[in-house]
Amino acid sequence: MEGRILAPPVVLIIVGAIVFIVAFLGCFGAIRESYYLLMAFAMCLLIIFIIELAVGIAAAVYKGDFEDVLKGTLKSSMDNYYGSKSDRLAWDNMQVKLECCGVEGPTDWPDKQRPFSCCHKTERLDAKPPESFHCVQAEPGDDILYSVGCFDKLQMKADSSAKILIGVGIGIAFVEISGIGIITAGAVVLADVGEFNQFLEGRLLAGPIVLIVAGSIIFMIAFLGCFGAIRESYGLLMAFAICLVVIFIIELAVGIAAAVFRNDFEEALRNTLKSSMKSYGANGSAKTSWDTAQTKLKCCGVDSSDDWKTVPLAVPPSCVKDPSKGGSGSFYYEVGCLTQLKTKVKDHATLLIGVGIGIAFVQVAGIVFSCLLAGQVKREGAK
Repeated sequence: MEGRILAPPVVLIIVGAIVFIVAFLGCFGAIRESYYLLMAFAMCLLIIFIIELAVGIAAAVYKGDFEDVLKGTLKSSMDNYYGSKSDRLAWDNMQVKLECCGVEGPTDWPDKQRPFSCCHKTERLDAKPPESFHCVQAEPGDDILYSVGCFDKLQMKADSSAKILIGVGIGIAFVEISGIGIITAGAVVLADVGEFNQFLEGRLLAGPIVLIVAGSIIFMIAFLGCFGAIRESYGLLMAFAICLVVIFIIELAVGIAAAVFRNDFEEALRNTLKSSMKSYGANGSAKTSWDTAQTKLKCCGVDSSDDWKTVPLAVPPSCVKDPSKGGSGSFYYEVGCLTQLKTKVKDHATLLIGVGIGIAFVQVAGIVFSCLLAGQVKREGAK
């Protein structure tokens, strides 16, 4: 077959290898808690998705050329049957496995040069050695030849494979979009809350990080499903479904853990804020974190500006609403940073829950779809 016929699966396999490499960018960005690395990763995945879409469109555009290209290739290799061992083996293997003869039928072969592989199995078994046996009809009506040409059989096989690939492509597109959605949501949350990470325990930041890693893995295993479809492999498609189940369970576990630790969140956050407040004057990172939080969140202290009276320090300038007017009690932010941080975290939790529920439906659909498709492949293979 010409290169352009084999190009779509080859391109998909190459893109799959690139995804595995790019995935490390996402993992590294999650570990470093870098918004820019994570967004670069999401953009790379979006570009890869567009490439896959372009391959699918190109395959549809060139579908009309497939018939002429395939027929020409078959006729060319048929002419080399007795001159090329590789062409002879290819034709014999194809005619035996597909139960076909010639390009469009048995008459494509000269009667006394018709290969043994054109005969039905019972006729071939009587030939010793089979390579020297030619399939010749004693009478015009003798039913010893495969009557259908290999071109028609290959077309039927290609159409069947195309339907499977299109179906898998649609299913995998949804899976990949869900992966991009998870990564983007996790990156946005991590970027917005991550600058206050000194006040937030690791378990509070674990949610978006786990989602980013899960999204990366989802995008990678999508190619397992794609490769399984190309190979029409029941085992690979079931492995793809199992991987989606595992990812779904991980995401569910993260959600359950978040619900379990929800009641501990406020007390843990209060203790962390009070502890870091005592280090404001001696620790540069604590000072930076507090000034950033009070300026950006427009808050002061843990519960109010009075909290600064419990440490041997003046109220920081970052507590002042308008620095140009100087600092006194009436010019400090009234709201404590505990309240503002709780609100921010809860807002993002709502976003993650919403995204998670939507993506969960997509993943469940992907799991069901993969199992159904694997069953279809298994039934086709049994025929």
